[in-house]
Amino acid sequence: MPPCPPRGLAPPFPPPRRVRRARPWPALPAQARQQLARQVACLLRRVREEARRADRAR
Repeated sequence: MPPCPPRGLAPPFPPPRRVRRARPWPALPAQARQQLARQVACLLRRVREEARRADRAR
């Protein structure tokens, strides 16, 4: 039997099990991914422009 660990130390934890993370959505084809990225970039640009305009109007 192994000696007790010094008090105050946490007991040894079991080694972590490797969990294969499931993708929250199915893998998209590259074309769809690019299209999505383009749409997001466009949205971001529009939001930034709106913010700049509002900032100027203030």
